Amino acid sequence: METAPFFSTGDSNYDGLFGMAFTGASGSSATTFMEHLIANGQVSAPEFSFNLGRDFNGNTGANSELILGGRNTTMYRGSITQVPVVNQTAWIVNMASISVNGESAGANINGLAGIDTGTSFIVVPVSALTSIFALIPGAVQIPIASNSSNNLIMYAYPCDTDASHIPTMHLGSGNGAAFSIDPQDFNLGFVDGTFAQSLASKEGTTQSVIQGEGLCLASLLGVQDNVNPDLYVLGTPFLKSWYSVFHYGQKSQGTWEGAYVGFARSVNCQGVGC
Repeated sequence: METAPFFSTGDSNYDGLFGMAFTGASGSSATTFMEHLIANGQVSAPEFSFNLGRDFNGNTGANSELILGGRNTTMYRGSITQVPVVNQTAWIVNMASISVNGESAGANINGLAGIDTGTSFIVVPVSALTSIFALIPGAVQIPIASNSSNNLIMYAYPCDTDASHIPTMHLGSGNGAAFSIDPQDFNLGFVDGTFAQSLASKEGTTQSVIQGEGLCLASLLGVQDNVNPDLYVLGTPFLKSWYSVFHYGQKSQGTWEGAYVGFARSVNCQGVGC
């Protein structure tokens, strides 16, 4: 691919984008690549699966892989927990709740969660993010952008925070199944002096963040989305600990019956609870 409508490949290392959502998300209404493979009997199972490693720490980058039409049982521990897909555009499941140190982050947490290997953060509604970090001692809000159409915030938290205070996601119906975040993926890095000083002009940023003393940046990004106010996106900081299986089920009258996202502990998971 030499060109694409939204970027020039001459300015990047990309050959293009490989969409793995459902056909219902296609702007052209064209059948997606994976659904085309399934319809033509080119894969042994109606699913694809990911295992995501870490290059920057953990030394598991070589374990990353994508399998079309199956799963690699050597890349995960235990059994797969199936979480039903509730919206067949992207791979969207129910977000039942989020807890910190065994305590619920509040009634405003429940919503929908897109599972997305192409997102580098865990995207959370702003109101929910505020409730989550209210349960993490010493956390400080960092405004990233704020205007009439966009409101983005992040949080810094004490780098020595105990792993019990790293949020746990509960996905699925009812109380949901619990899925933890590895502390090393929750932590985007130390808030050093240069970064801290760059925040000095951000309205609402406290002096403790400006000083950057013993604080680390969390991988949760608060987004105020007025169109989808209860939408989460669980990106790579979540998925690096969980082998993920995207299963279509059976096609019936234009929809997939029994579609789910399955999770099992990745062999890359090295933190608390692994």
